[in-house]
Amino acid sequence: MNAPVLIAAFAATIPAAALGWLAAASLARLFPARRLHDRFWRLARWMALVPPAAVLLAPLAARIPMPGPAASSTADAAPAAPVLPILFEIELQPVMSAAGSAAPDLPWVWIIAGVWLAGLALCAARMAGRRLTMVRLLRAGAEPSPELRARFEIIAAEAGVPAGRVRLRVIDAEVSPFVTGLRPVIALPASMAKPDFAERAGFALAHELAHVRRGDERDRIAGELLGAVLWFNPVLALIESRLALAREFACDAEALDRLPAGARRPYGRALIASGARPMPALAGAAFLPSHRRIFEMRIQSILRPGPVRTRTALAAGAAAFAVLAAPLAMAQVSLAAALTAVAAQEEGSERTFSAEAGERFQRALALNDAEDHDAALAELDGLLETELTPYEESMVHRVRGATYFELDDLDAANAAFRAALDSGGIEENEAENIRFNIGQLMIATGDTAGGLAELETLIEGPEAAPAHLARLMAQAYAAEERWADARPYQERYLSQSANPGAADYRLLEAIYANLGMEAERAEAEARRRALEADPD
Repeated sequence: MNAPVLIAAFAATIPAAALGWLAAASLARLFPARRLHDRFWRLARWMALVPPAAVLLAPLAARIPMPGPAASSTADAAPAAPVLPILFEIELQPVMSAAGSAAPDLPWVWIIAGVWLAGLALCAARMAGRRLTMVRLLRAGAEPSPELRARFEIIAAEAGVPAGRVRLRVIDAEVSPFVTGLRPVIALPASMAKPDFAERAGFALAHELAHVRRGDERDRIAGELLGAVLWFNPVLALIESRLALAREFACDAEALDRLPAGARRPYGRALIASGARPMPALAGAAFLPSHRRIFEMRIQSILRPGPVRTRTALAAGAAAFAVLAAPLAMAQVSLAAALTAVAAQEEGSERTFSAEAGERFQRALALNDAEDHDAALAELDGLLETELTPYEESMVHRVRGATYFELDDLDAANAAFRAALDSGGIEENEAENIRFNIGQLMIATGDTAGGLAELETLIEGPEAAPAHLARLMAQAYAAEERWADARPYQERYLSQSANPGAADYRLLEAIYANLGMEAERAEAEARRRALEADPD
C-alpha cells in the first residue's frame, strides 16, 4: 500500500465523518423518537471508515487472477510410463505493486506516522488507566446480599437477560450505577443497595440491564478503539458523544417499556437522584458531554415524551439521500485523495504516470475488470503508440501480458512480459515476478527445457517452492524425463496440498518406477487407488 495514498485516505475520514454527522442529525430531526437515534449515530460512526476501507479493499492497481486451468487425468497408465501429455497449471505471480510503484522514502511520511503513533500511544495509555481504575473499583466491591441478588435476577429475567450473562457488584463509592466490561458487570453504589432504596435500585438495574441486552458496552468499546485509531478526527469524537447520549435515551425507553404504566415519574425521580452523583473515571464516560446536561435532557424526555412528528416527502427523501449517497460520495473522496497523493509524489519521479497516460491506463484497468479484454488491449496498444516513460511502458506491457493470459493467448502473454522486462522501467523485485511468469508460460507453450532453465534460477530448491510451483516443476521435469529432479518437487507438492488428486499420485508412481523405487511406487499406487475408489 502506497503510504501517501493511505495517509490521504485516513485524512478523508474527517469529511466522511462530517457527512455522517449531517446525515444522522437530519434523521434525528426527521424522526424525533429518541429510541431510534442511536442507530443513526452508529451509522454515522461507521461512515467515517469508508475512505480507508475503499483504499484497502479496492486498491487502484489490478492484480492478476491466480487460478489457472485445472489439471485432470483419469486414464490408467503403466507404472513405468511417464504421464503425458501433462496439462500444466499456470499461476501467475503478481506483476503490479498495489499503487503502481513503491512508496517514496519521504521524511514527511515518517513524521506523520510518528505523530499518529504518539497519539495512539497516548490514547492507549488513557484507556489502560481507565481500565485499571475500573478493575480496582470492582475488586474493592462486594457481592450483593441474597435479597438484592434475588431481586436482580427477577429484573434480569423481565429484561430478557440470562442471569449468568451479567454479574452484579456493590461498590463503596458515591457514583452513578454503570455497566462495564466485555463480560458485563453492573456496579451499584452501596447506598442504593440498602432496602430503603429498593425502588430506585430497581429502576437503575432495569436501565443498566437494557444496556447489557442491547450490547451497548461492546459497542462503546468498539467506538473507543476506533476513536483511538482516529484520534485526530474531531468529528468522530462528536459522533461518539451523540451516540453515547442516544444509547441512554434508548435504554430509558426500553426500561420504561418493561415497567408498569405509572412508573414514569418515579423513574424520573430516581434518575434525578442518581444524576447528582459523579460518573467514575471509566471508559464508559469517555465520550459523554456534561453529565448534568445528559440527565437533564433525559428527564425532559422521560417526563414529557413528545409525539413523533411527520415531515414532508421532500424532507424524507433528502434525509434518505444523505444516508444512502454518503458512502458512495466518500468512496469518491477516497479515490480522489488517493490519486492526488500518488500525483503529489516527488516531482520528476520516473515511477508515476502523466495525467493523460494515467487516465487511459485506468480506463484499460476498468475494462479488464469488466472482462472486456479486447477493448482493454485496444486501449493499451493505443497507449504504446504515444510517448511513454520507461515506467509507463513497463506497466502497459505488464497489463497486456495479464490480459492476453486471460484470453488464453499464452504466446502473446509471454511476448508482452518480455517487452516489460526490456522496457527499462522494471525494478528487481518486479523483474523476478515477471520472470516467474515467463518461465511458466514457456513450459505451458512447449518450451519445457527453456522454462525450466528460467525457473531454476529463481526457485531455491524444492523446499522453498510453493505448492503450485512445486507441482509445475515436477510435471516439467517428468516431461523431460528428468525423474530424479522431478521427485523432490512432486513429494513437496503432495506434502503441502490439502486435496491431491489421483493424477498427482499417478505421476509420483511414474517417477518412482523410473527411479527403481518399487516399494515407494507401490505405496503411491495404493494411495491413488484409494482416491479413485472414494474421491471424497
